[in-house]
Amino acid sequence: MRIFMIIVLAIILTSCSQHEMSFDDVVKSQAHAKEAFKRKGYITATASKQNELVKFRIMVIDKITNDNARELAEEFINLMETQIKDKELFNKRYQITFDIKSEKDGNILFNGKRDKGTTDIWWQF
Repeated sequence: MRIFMIIVLAIILTSCSQHEMSFDDVVKSQAHAKEAFKRKGYITATASKQNELVKFRIMVIDKITNDNARELAEEFINLMETQIKDKELFNKRYQITFDIKSEKDGNILFNGKRDKGTTDIWWQF
């Protein structure tokens, strides 16, 4: 009986413990996405602040369409998330902001963000 109680208590404590996320995992996820984009010929930049903000920039040769911009940003975020163990916790803790900038003239063509606690991206076209 005593062993049964210990097992039940261990299960309850394990299921109730708060999930932790390593900031190193977030940084590694950004590096993973950057490397994947580098292989496709894109220049990117990233920055992050623990438990608050993830930022990235994608440089494009010239102007692109709204649809292409959406695809690029969503692909970058998806690549990052493939390296995150607890995506729900990541979404709760981090706001993502990004922009897409022209290599040709240096103008920011698109920017957007994904607020904490949501998967919706807000765009400024």
